[in-house]
Amino acid sequence: MRRARWGPSSFNYKRLTTAQNHQEFARSWMLENPRWITRTRINGSGHRLVTYETLSVEEGCRAEVIEIQDGRGLRLAWAELFHLPQQKGGVTLAKEFFVWPGARRRGYGTVLEELATEVAVRNGAPELHLLFHEMDAQIQVRAAGRRFAQRLGYRWRWRRSRIPNTVGVAEKRL
Repeated sequence: MRRARWGPSSFNYKRLTTAQNHQEFARSWMLENPRWITRTRINGSGHRLVTYETLSVEEGCRAEVIEIQDGRGLRLAWAELFHLPQQKGGVTLAKEFFVWPGARRRGYGTVLEELATEVAVRNGAPELHLLFHEMDAQIQVRAAGRRFAQRLGYRWRWRRSRIPNTVGVAEKRL
């Protein structure tokens, strides 16, 4: 897992693929990738929405990360959105959708989901899928995640898979 400050993105992809030697490739790799920062207010406090992208070698697609940070720059919530190619359904898949436990039940998850939906629609995805990880399926917290997704219009499907270890997926038509 990397914060995509450097490395492959649509910003430097052409430079990486046309590099004539190792030094040119390294210089292209080390170009800092752009981040888009928007200041906003959530629950009456100042926050930053930070968006950046990378290229996923695993999925063979573009991936975007959305972070909600407090005024000091601490990450409170984030989503990792993979825009899958048509042969994989063309959906936007949120492999990670996370709000720190101390920041839950304050609206950050709802704001993050609205942003993820906007990004998926902008990318022409027919559906947005949120993975439900094995760690979030513990009895004391399982219902909260499922209810959150259902309240926002997702259809819930239990599905066990490995790497990543998931037990369910929430699916929403856009």
